[in-house]
Amino acid sequence: MGKRKSPVKPPLPDDIVTKVRLRLMDDGRPQYVIAADIGVPASRMSDYALGRRTIPQKHVFRFCTVLNCNPEDLLGYAEPRDLEPYLATDSNGSS
Repeated sequence: MGKRKSPVKPPLPDDIVTKVRLRLMDDGRPQYVIAADIGVPASRMSDYALGRRTIPQKHVFRFCTVLNCNPEDLLGYAEPRDLEPYLATDSNGSS
């Protein structure tokens, strides 16, 4: 018998922001690079960022090491207003 896969949840509404998504945006590196550094597929990283999956407890330490943060910085949801600084910049990076 094969390994049971956990179900993928539907995407979150646009007004709900995961803390993982904020950490990835703070890091500045492409998401696929961070995923490779952690050792997960880029599609799985996307699922974590969009809230479709939660980071398994056994992988939290790797995430924290690569993203230089604490578990509290990754787990759960942030306020939608926390995303505003990232949306307020124009293509030149200024507000």
